Amino acid sequence: MTFEELFTVAEIKDISIMQKNINDDVIATLLRNVKEIEFLPLFKNNFFEDFLQRWSDGTQTTHDIQLKHYMLLFITKCIEYRAVTTLTYQIRASGIVSMNAENAVRVSDTERKTLLDQLNSDKEFHKHTMIKFINNYYQGFATTSRAFKNFDIL
Repeated sequence: MTFEELFTVAEIKDISIMQKNINDDVIATLLRNVKEIEFLPLFKNNFFEDFLQRWSDGTQTTHDIQLKHYMLLFITKCIEYRAVTTLTYQIRASGIVSMNAENAVRVSDTERKTLLDQLNSDKEFHKHTMIKFINNYYQGFATTSRAFKNFDIL
């Protein structure tokens, strides 16, 4: 099983705040970026490979199922943050004024910044929830005593 088979675009769209009609290729591109830049670098050695192997073998545990849920939430928030950041830069670069859903009120830079701050906060919350779960249930599992190399939960 691959990363993309475990975390599908359809699953991401189901739990995301992004519009359901957003192009799947856009989400797939963002998913690849998130995987390489924000997700995989968190893990030590073979932890994630072992996790994927258990899904491939059908030997995943209830903890693996719950961890997949936490991973999906974190990945989705990373994608949402990147999508809004990319859109904000494109709007500024082309000089287009974005509008809210009713197309009546202009969205200010302050409102865009507030949304980005909230998405970033959500992303960090879900990352730390995932890390805490791993540290509680997977200590000593795989090849190291901690699954993460860059973070330590106090």
